[in-house]
Amino acid sequence: MRAVEDLHFHIGDKAYTFEPEAVTTRSDLALLLPLFMAFTQTRGAFDVEGYVDRHALWHCFHAV
Repeated sequence: MRAVEDLHFHIGDKAYTFEPEAVTTRSDLALLLPLFMAFTQTRGAFDVEGYVDRHALWHCFHAV
């Protein structure tokens, strides 16, 4: 089983790690759930970069 801190995501053309300590509000957590579901979906289109921009979630990710 992977730790949450070890998860790497590609957003746009860059790789990011998720920083759980940056999730400080319940609203952040609620907004992250559909995002993580989108990361696990192999079908369908989901604008990850647009979603992160629209909901100001960049503070939860760190570029690697």
